[in-house]
Amino acid sequence: MKKFLPISILSIAIFVGLGFFNARTSNNEAGYLWYDTLQKAPLTPPNFVFGIAWSVLYVLIGLSFAFMLCNGIDQNLIDKKYFKLSLILFIIQFIVNLLWSYLFWTFRNPLFALIDIVILDILVLITIIMLSKFSKFALILLIPYMLWILFATYLNFYTVLYN
Repeated sequence: MKKFLPISILSIAIFVGLGFFNARTSNNEAGYLWYDTLQKAPLTPPNFVFGIAWSVLYVLIGLSFAFMLCNGIDQNLIDKKYFKLSLILFIIQFIVNLLWSYLFWTFRNPLFALIDIVILDILVLITIIMLSKFSKFALILLIPYMLWILFATYLNFYTVLYN
């Protein structure tokens, strides 16, 4: 765990940076104007909440990845193929996460975004289950993320249903 601090700083920087880049490149003024015309779910929070929530979640995701890496590297007892599969799954679920913004905001396609986020829900759940084998703390750090994307699934489903 000697390498945890530099790995965690790098991991957080990468995940937050990718999240920030994604938000800047997938959203634009036209997308916001389009979003304002949609009928939203009763539990939709104010727009500023999304930026705060995702900033915190990207930090937690980065920390989770760092714990996963450090624990996986430090533990010689785990199956290396399982660890590699967990790493690949973690990265895939994050790419699916980033894709949602483009589907919803850039392409303005809530139905494809809903399909994407349901896949994301499943991938994050599988990732959490896989992390239980070698990094309980990494797993715990992903629980707020799982809860938020389940909430986002509800919001997205409502948008598809009522627009």
